[in-house]
Amino acid sequence: MVLYTGDMLIIRPSQMESLRAAAAANFAARLEQHFISAGHCGNLQDTIAYAQSVAADFGLGAERDMVRFVELLLARSVRSQQALDLPRPALSILYRHGADPQDKLDRFEHWMRECER
Repeated sequence: MVLYTGDMLIIRPSQMESLRAAAAANFAARLEQHFISAGHCGNLQDTIAYAQSVAADFGLGAERDMVRFVELLLARSVRSQQALDLPRPALSILYRHGADPQDKLDRFEHWMRECER
């Protein structure tokens, strides 16, 4: 039996931050391309940047959660000029501690539909 005793790869915090930033930028570009190919228009870059900036606070960590959140924000922007200025009821849904991200997004979508009536 042979054990490997070579040097360990060490990643500095600054390098890790650069990797995170690159991954976020790559995801934002892919997300923008996805919505453009789906026919969405409007201010995609601002909506995606807003979603990325608040996702961790709302407990939306998975890419699928981000995609759905951006989709809901874009749908809201079609109906309202203030899509990125979420009112208190929406924030209380999204900030709900310990709730499943999909449940939060379901409730947010339901709230949006109720507001249309």
